[in-house]
Amino acid sequence: MMDLIGIGRAIKTARVMKGLTQTDMAEQASISVSYLSLLERGKRDPTLTTLLKIADGLDISFHLLMYMADDNSAAALPDDVNRN
Repeated sequence: MMDLIGIGRAIKTARVMKGLTQTDMAEQASISVSYLSLLERGKRDPTLTTLLKIADGLDISFHLLMYMADDNSAAALPDDVNRN
C-alpha cells in the first residue's frame, strides 16, 4: 500500500514548486480541485491512472513523483527539473 501522506506531500510540493494553484493543477490533470485537495492531504487513495495524469500535469515523470513520495527522499524537485 502506498503512503498516502507521502504521495500527497509529493504532489503538493511539486505543484507549489512549479508555481501552480490547485485549480491550475486540477485542470492540467483533468481532476476536480476538491479531489486534488483530498489527495494532497492524504485523505484519498489515487489510482495509477490518476497519478499518471498528475505527473503529466506537473510535467514531471511518474518515477520522479514516486521518488518524491518516498519517506527517504528529500521530497523536492531536483535542480535540473524545468520549473515554470
